[in-house]
Amino acid sequence: MTRPTRSTSTNFVQNNKAAVSWIVYVLLIGLRLIFVLLPGYVHPDEFFQSGQEALFFSSTRATVAWEFESHNAIRSVVPPWFLTVLPLRFYAFVCHLVSPGDWSIDRLSGRELLLVPRLFVALLSIFTVDVCVWRMGRLKNQEREIKCTDANNGWESLSTVPLEVIVLASSWPALVLLNRPFSNSLETMCLACLLQVIFSTGSKFSTCRCIVVGAICAAGFFSRITFASFAAPIVLLFVHQRQSHYRDLDSIKQRSSLGNYVHGFLLDSFLMALGFIVVSGLFIWADTRFYQERHNDLIIPETAEDEGLKDAATTKLFGRPIFITPLNFLAYNSNATNLSQHGLHPRYIHALVNMPMLFGPLAILWYLQLFRMWFQYKSVKNEARQTPQSSHAWPMITSTCVGIGVSGLCVLSCAPHQEPRFLLPILIPLVVSVPCQKWTGRAAVLIWIIFNGVLLGFFGGLHQAGVVPSLLELNFGAKQPAAVVFYHTYMPPLFLTRSRSPESEKGVCNTFLDDPVSQTEHNDFRGRCDLKSKDGFNEMPIIDLKGTNESHLLDTLNDLLRCDLRATGKNGIQTIDEFTTADNFVYVVAPWTTISHSSFGDDARENPTFCLPKIGFDCEKIRTYHPHITTEDFPTWEGSIRTFWSQLELNVW
Repeated sequence: MTRPTRSTSTNFVQNNKAAVSWIVYVLLIGLRLIFVLLPGYVHPDEFFQSGQEALFFSSTRATVAWEFESHNAIRSVVPPWFLTVLPLRFYAFVCHLVSPGDWSIDRLSGRELLLVPRLFVALLSIFTVDVCVWRMGRLKNQEREIKCTDANNGWESLSTVPLEVIVLASSWPALVLLNRPFSNSLETMCLACLLQVIFSTGSKFSTCRCIVVGAICAAGFFSRITFASFAAPIVLLFVHQRQSHYRDLDSIKQRSSLGNYVHGFLLDSFLMALGFIVVSGLFIWADTRFYQERHNDLIIPETAEDEGLKDAATTKLFGRPIFITPLNFLAYNSNATNLSQHGLHPRYIHALVNMPMLFGPLAILWYLQLFRMWFQYKSVKNEARQTPQSSHAWPMITSTCVGIGVSGLCVLSCAPHQEPRFLLPILIPLVVSVPCQKWTGRAAVLIWIIFNGVLLGFFGGLHQAGVVPSLLELNFGAKQPAAVVFYHTYMPPLFLTRSRSPESEKGVCNTFLDDPVSQTEHNDFRGRCDLKSKDGFNEMPIIDLKGTNESHLLDTLNDLLRCDLRATGKNGIQTIDEFTTADNFVYVVAPWTTISHSSFGDDARENPTFCLPKIGFDCEKIRTYHPHITTEDFPTWEGSIRTFWSQLELNVW
C-alpha cells in the first residue's frame, strides 16, 4: 500500500470545499424562496408603494397611497407595475393554460396577490444581485486564480462559489428585503445591472454599452431618485474606461490628438443621454397616462398648500400636462415641513445606527477598511503608482465599490428623514469590497450567523407578524360584522382580504364620515366608514385607528355598536340585555398589551370573555396570532421569559 501524497490530500480537501460552497449556496437560495412565506411586516411601503398598487389596474377599489394621488404624483407607477402587475398577469396566464377559466387579477385571492410578487422579486434578485456579486467576486480574485499553476487547483477555484456570494446570500437583508416588492429592492437590482454592464468582459467598448448604461440609469432614477448617488461613481468609472480605450487606440496608431478624446467623450455622452432620454420618456408617458386618468375624477382641495402640490405635480409640454415624478419627489422632499410629517432624524442615524442594523459586522469591517485605505493612500501613494497594470483588477473593483458606498451613504445622510432600507443598495459594494477571506474563522462565522439569525427572526417572523395572517384569514361566513377595527398595528393592506370567489369577496372602506385625527404618512383610516358601495351592496369596512389613544377606540365602538335596550347592573356598571339586531358586533384586532393594560378590564389575561366597563360591551377573544411584536407597545418584563413570550401576540376580539 502506498501512502497518500500531500498533494492528493490537498486536492481532496479543495474539491470538498467546492462541493460544500455549492451546497451552502443552494440551501441559502432555497431559504430565500421559502422565506417569501414569512409573516413579518417590515414597513407599510411594501404594500402601499408597491404590492397593493396591483389593484390600480383592476376593477376592485384599493387604498391609494398619497404618493400616487395625481395632486402629489411623486412616485412612478412603472416600478410597482413591473414588480406586481407583471408577475400577477403572467401567473394568471399560466393558471388559465393549466385550468381554463376566469383567472384575471380581479379574481385572484389576497394570498396570491401577496406571494406571487414576492416570489418574482426573490427570483429577480438572484439573477441580478447574486450574479453581479458573483462576477465581481471573480474579478476581484482574478490575480489569485491566475497564479494557480496546478490544473486541479485552477478548476477548483473556478467551480467554487465566491465567498462574497455566500456572504450576500446569508445576510438578512437578502433573505427578507430582497424578496419583497420594495422600491429599494428594485433600486438595488438596477445598481447590480449597471455594475454588470461596466465590468462585463465581452465587447467591452461597444457603443451599445453607452446606451444600456443610460437606460439603466433612467430606470433606477425613476424607481428612486437616490439611485443617482449610487450610480455616479460607476458612470465616472465608465467614462474613464472609455477615455483609456481611446488613449490605447492612439498609442497603437502612434499618434495623439486632443480631438479624438473630445470626439469620443461627446459621442459617449450623446449615446448615454439617448438611452436615458428614451427610457425616461417611456416612464413619463406611462405616469402621465396613469395620473391623468386619476386626475379626471379627483377633486383637489383649494387650499394654498394643495394648490402648491398641484402645481408641483403637473408640468405642461406643448399645452398638455405631463407628470415627471422624480422632479415632484425632489420638490416634496426639499421641504422640511413635508419631511417632518414622516419623522426627522439626526444626520448620523444612517452611519451609526442603520448601517450596523442592516449589515452588522460587515459594516464595521467596511468602516475599518475605509480608515485603512485612507492611511495607505497617504503613506504609499508613490508605491501605488508603480504597481503593474496587470494587478489593477482588484484595486479597481474595490475602489469603485468603496466609492459607491461612500457616495450613497454621504448623500442619503444629508436628508433629515432616514430609514434603514434606504441603504439596501450598499449591500452590493460592501460584500465585494470587504476582504471576507480574512474573516473566515469560527468566531467570525458564528458572529455573522447569530447577527443575521436574530435580525431575520425579528423582521421576518416577529415584527407586526400577526397583521398579514389576520387579514388573510378574515372569514365571517353568513354574518358580517359592523366593522373590523385595527388598533395599534401597522396599516392593514386591504387587498389581502380578497377571496378568489366573486360571491365571497369582501369590500373595503375608503370613505370616512368623521374628522380624521392628525394626517400621517399614508391615507388616514380613522373614523366611520360608509357601509354602502356604489353598487348598493353592503361592504365590510376595515377601520385603522393606528396608534390613537383608548378614548378614540371606545368612541369608535360606541358609534358602531348602538344598543337601544340597556340596563344598569351592579355598582352602576352598564350591561347589555340585547342588541337591536343579531349582527350588531365588531371585530377589534389589537396587540395583547393594548388590551390588558387598558380599561378593557383586569380579567383580559385570564378570561377570554370579559366586559368593557366604561360603555358596557361584551367582548370575547376569538383568535390569537403568536408571536407578534409591536415595538410601540412592547410587553413589560415581569421576571419570566415564558410570561414575556406569551404576551407577544395579536388578538382578535
